[in-house]
Amino acid sequence: HQHIGVENLLEKVSAGARRAIELVGHGVMIAVHVVLLLYGAQLVSRFLTERAITVDIPVGLIYAIIPLSAALMLIVEIIHAAQLLSSRE
Repeated sequence: HQHIGVENLLEKVSAGARRAIELVGHGVMIAVHVVLLLYGAQLVSRFLTERAITVDIPVGLIYAIIPLSAALMLIVEIIHAAQLLSSRE
């Protein structure tokens, strides 16, 4: 489900240009997820020894959702990019 403005733009360009634009979009999102994964892992390791006051668990464990979700989104984005690359359009 794409943004309406982007969808309207994509309808006005050729199939090859559309595919290139979509691949660039996937590439940007892959880069964002890699950055979140790397810096999120650093954040987790930095705060693994600190304890949360309210729940008495390592703060790094709470922050672990950042690299975990980034890894999952990265997998999904790679799959979508691979599907686009393998399509015959």
